Amino acid sequence: LDYHHPVIAADKSSSTDPTAANKTTGLRTMSEYWTQIATAFKDYDQRLSFEILNEPRDRGQYYANAEIWTGCKEAAEILNEYNAKAVEVIRQTGGNNPNRLLILPTYANSTGETACKYFALPENAGNVAIAVHSYTPHDFAFGGDLNYVTFSRQEYNELEEIISDIYDRLSGFGVPVIITETGTTNKYNKDE
Repeated sequence: LDYHHPVIAADKSSSTDPTAANKTTGLRTMSEYWTQIATAFKDYDQRLSFEILNEPRDRGQYYANAEIWTGCKEAAEILNEYNAKAVEVIRQTGGNNPNRLLILPTYANSTGETACKYFALPENAGNVAIAVHSYTPHDFAFGGDLNYVTFSRQEYNELEEIISDIYDRLSGFGVPVIITETGTTNKYNKDE
């Protein structure tokens, strides 16, 4: 269960955008939302996990700023506070939640160097994993060219490189890293 693309305001921002201007609202939103959800699901067994946010980023800068997907130190540090607040309130709701798997995103669920460099696990987080997204190799997985249908050695090498980057950037936390989104564009080539 995750908090997936919260309500977006007219300026394309949301109550969980990790920005200095939004931080107080974001922390309150994390507390209120996760208290309600965790309480409602506290007696579910360990087959249920909670992913704190999906692609948390500064949506207000979506079209104006290249850092939307790569992040910056300030945004990543605010997201770390959001993650910590969610972990705190979920663990306090009792039931099976003190030991439930909580999945924490990097900035925008990015595997990029900046997003990973400033990611931090909350203190005493318990049973957690880190969530990233990867549509790699991009041209094969996400590109619009429907004729791009061959997964060659080049694409394999790109995929291997991103897995290596994820390992290098996040394995030091000593918790699992989960690619919670990946995929490819339908190429309409079932016969191949």
